[in-house]
Amino acid sequence: MNHQERERQVVFALERLLTSEDPSPKRWRLASWGLGIALWLTLSATFFVCLMGPQVARGLLVVPFLAGFVGALRMYVTTITRQWSILSQFIDREAVRQRAAELRHSDVAR
Repeated sequence: MNHQERERQVVFALERLLTSEDPSPKRWRLASWGLGIALWLTLSATFFVCLMGPQVARGLLVVPFLAGFVGALRMYVTTITRQWSILSQFIDREAVRQRAAELRHSDVAR
């Protein structure tokens, strides 16, 4: 993917987010909630793996690492959700709209 394609994706996604009336996008809130459930499930599985003692299968040793990964991912998503309502105030909405219009116009001209 080249620079122009990435710019198009970012500008259009940012335009969608800025025109949304929802201060923190619903998709991020749902992802945070779902990851919270997944985190509790993997932490519970980790607890049971620890209780199994030395006879635990080596394949089950990946469960604690999975719990750590899910926990880190949830923290990332939760941080994005909480910060968006503040960060969106400092983005020049008109400049984003103008750039999106320019990109749409260049698509039509091709």
